[in-house]
Amino acid sequence: MDRRVDASRKAFIAWEQLCSSKTAGGLNLLDIQTWNKAAINKLQRSLSTKKDRLWVKWVHMYYGKQGTLWDVLAPQASWMERKILQIHKELEVIGWNEEYANQIDKFSIKQLYKALRGNYQKVEWRKLTCNDAACPKRISILYLALQSRLLTGDRLATSGCAEDVHCGVCGTEDESHNCIFFRCLFSSQVWQKERNQRIFRKITRTPAMLAKQVVQERLKVAAKLGAVQFACVTDL
Repeated sequence: MDRRVDASRKAFIAWEQLCSSKTAGGLNLLDIQTWNKAAINKLQRSLSTKKDRLWVKWVHMYYGKQGTLWDVLAPQASWMERKILQIHKELEVIGWNEEYANQIDKFSIKQLYKALRGNYQKVEWRKLTCNDAACPKRISILYLALQSRLLTGDRLATSGCAEDVHCGVCGTEDESHNCIFFRCLFSSQVWQKERNQRIFRKITRTPAMLAKQVVQERLKVAAKLGAVQFACVTDL
């Protein structure tokens, strides 16, 4: 079995988005690549502060006599030392240089990880997914729907996985996020009735009650269509 990760395969949500915080619309997953850079910086910090470690003393003794440590490491250093040098240069770009690092009393990989990830803008719907007590399956569907990533007919047709893209509920237009949740005949009726009862009658219904109404409306229309088909057959 091939257990290698194929980074080129398409996913529902970009990995960069998933690794952001939940308030920014992500799932707060750990970005291993960025975390590894922060962890390597801990080794670089040991070199800069000349900690009492055997390998640190060896590096300074072997390379320190030839000039500045970071200038000498590049051409003849080992793979690990070149990685430390690479991270050293990347951190200088964001202002995390030796002078700034020496001012920090206690080094934290998590603190540097957050600095490398940067700040993200909070999304308006963060409370819907962060504080929802629903089951994980429903939260996952809601999370995909909020970002228009559900496998609707229009998205399947774009990737060549579907030919019939008509909405399975109303059947009047192509299935899309806007059709399913807003423009579709049944969802429009639910939104209209829910709005009217909430505003004029002060009646608030739970999502389960709204879902039940959608099913009832669907059964009514199906019954009407069945009656019409039966009438057409009897006329023949």
